[in-house]
Amino acid sequence: MLRKRLFFNVLTKSALVILLGTAQSYAACLLDGATNTTSQLTNSDTASISAAAGNNWDITSCDVSGVTDMSSLFRTDSTFNQDISGWDVSNVTSMYQMFEDANAFNQDISGWDVSSVTDMKRVFKKAYAFNQNLSTWNVSSVTIMESAFEYASAFNQPLNTWNVGAVTNFDYMLKDTLVFNQSLNQWATSSATTMRGMFRNTSVFNQDISSWNTSSVTNMKWLFMNAAAFDQNIGAWDMTSVSNLRSFSTGSGLSRTNYDAMLNAWSQQTLLTGETIDIGTTQYSTLSATARASIISTYAWTINDGGLYTPSSPLAKADVVGSIEAWTNIARRNAHNTTNTITSRLDFLRRNYGHYKLSHQGINVKFADVTLDKVMNGDVATSGDLKTDMENLAAAGQNTGDLTNQASSVASDLAFDSAISMRKEILSTLNPTSSEKIGQWSMWSAGQVTLGSIDVSATAAKQAISGNSITLGMDKPISQHERIGFALTMANDDVDVGTAGSSVDADNYAMTSYGSFIYPTVTLEGIFGYGQLDLTSTRVDGIETLTGSRKGKQIFASVAVRSNQSRLSGNLSISPYARLDGSYSRLNKFTETGGANALTYNQQAITTAMFAAGLDVNYETYVYGGLLKPYAKVEFGSDFSSDSDASMYYNSATSTVYTTSIASRDDTRWKTELGTDFFFSSGVTGSFFYIREMTGSQARSNSVGLRFSGAK
Repeated sequence: MLRKRLFFNVLTKSALVILLGTAQSYAACLLDGATNTTSQLTNSDTASISAAAGNNWDITSCDVSGVTDMSSLFRTDSTFNQDISGWDVSNVTSMYQMFEDANAFNQDISGWDVSSVTDMKRVFKKAYAFNQNLSTWNVSSVTIMESAFEYASAFNQPLNTWNVGAVTNFDYMLKDTLVFNQSLNQWATSSATTMRGMFRNTSVFNQDISSWNTSSVTNMKWLFMNAAAFDQNIGAWDMTSVSNLRSFSTGSGLSRTNYDAMLNAWSQQTLLTGETIDIGTTQYSTLSATARASIISTYAWTINDGGLYTPSSPLAKADVVGSIEAWTNIARRNAHNTTNTITSRLDFLRRNYGHYKLSHQGINVKFADVTLDKVMNGDVATSGDLKTDMENLAAAGQNTGDLTNQASSVASDLAFDSAISMRKEILSTLNPTSSEKIGQWSMWSAGQVTLGSIDVSATAAKQAISGNSITLGMDKPISQHERIGFALTMANDDVDVGTAGSSVDADNYAMTSYGSFIYPTVTLEGIFGYGQLDLTSTRVDGIETLTGSRKGKQIFASVAVRSNQSRLSGNLSISPYARLDGSYSRLNKFTETGGANALTYNQQAITTAMFAAGLDVNYETYVYGGLLKPYAKVEFGSDFSSDSDASMYYNSATSTVYTTSIASRDDTRWKTELGTDFFFSSGVTGSFFYIREMTGSQARSNSVGLRFSGAK
């Protein structure tokens, strides 16, 4: 009897545990607020589910595997936000209005199996808080996406992986999704028949959907209406079946460039007749005027848009005129600066006539490492230096520490002398003014940095100029009084135009030949050169950044005559001279890219001619065991260059050509140069110059050059 009672108690407790465990596993399906529903729910229970949700009863673990229709399940439930991620919705075929107006709902339901769903119309309409990733959903069975996310103002999640190949109705799908801007370019839309208002009022959406298959679409009414950011070229869309295009892109961000492309592409299709399309205020240009007229005449379309674009004159834009002036002045400046560099070389030869050290390295090569710099640029110690070192070594004999230091110093000097002597035998100095290097040819180089500006004018933006150049040359005497030479100049010229970010950058090259011919009373100097110009232009026009590059070629020449009867007294001399400079440059035609305001600039010819007269003042004196040759130059020039005509047209309006003349700006030019050459017996050699040029009251430039080298 006792065994039976014990067995009964154990059985009862076990059953109770089982019952409690079962009840606990379904504790999250309280359809009446008290009873745990453990059975599989069906369509007949959806009203109870909705009521329970409205009462905020826990329904997170309900068995909904038997439900096929969840239409309006949580519709208008403004407080519902339970975690129902564990629901089995694999048999659901309709989610029509399921979360419509469920303002608070924002749970992760990315794990749902929605492969059986065919209707998602208004599923998240006005679900203002919802913003969960649904990219893993299998929507391949869905045929209706109408208003699926309409007014879901917080939603901005990727949907590009969705297989929407079966969807026929996309009406209002993303309407009023205020922050949605995800890529949809992978969508297969071949089954779509209507896209009415699909992107209407999407404030920020602007994705490339040009690859969509729209061959079956008949209704595109309101498609991009008030899609303020949308500006894509959808010219590749198949428009042959579309019969409703009212308010198609009214209020959208469609640009003239993309509208032109659409008209040109659509005019090649066989369209339905008698349709009306509303574009809004977007204008078309001459690039699509023929296509637009063809659509109207061939298919009797009514096209409501902003009309033909009539551009404002580019000459009213300060950065346009400023850019034209910039590359015109770059061409002029390249010829002028190259001529100046060669003239400086001829001046150096004249100042040092009869001097055997005519090779001149005008670019300082200096190493940051002190030891390496001493070896590469230094000179051997003099015998006096070594004698002093040996005397110090002998005097230090009484002190071990001093002896060690002096011995180290002597050893160091001897080591440096050996290394420097070896370098001299192989390379000589890296910064030399020395005798001829190859036969009778003297090698030379010069570097120059230029900074300047041109003030703003009534039509052109201000220009800030910075440039640098390097010239490598060689010359030789062909008789006692005649010398010829050749040089290669490489220059970079950067000009900032205005304050918006416009600029012109140039890389220029010039080959020059030159000569000097000394006669009893005068010296005749001549320069002739050929140059290539490589210009890169950046112009900021509103929100557009327009870029382009153009090539150019130029020839230039200079002839100077100076008096040889110039010495006043002792080592001071003044030499008057006169010079005639000229150049001809031709800039190739080029086209800007980057926006609707892009221009094409036609070929431009630029000529310069200037007569200059001046005085060279030279002096030489011996100081500190070396020769110092300071000099000065004052020059007045009269510029009689012809104006340069520059013509251009908008790429979108090729029939209207605009022309402006770029004048030489000023008829007069003042140039002042101060400098010195110095040669010291210690091996220190160098030169320095400063040039200040003024052209009238608006343009000015400063150039400076410096070279210094010597023994350490």
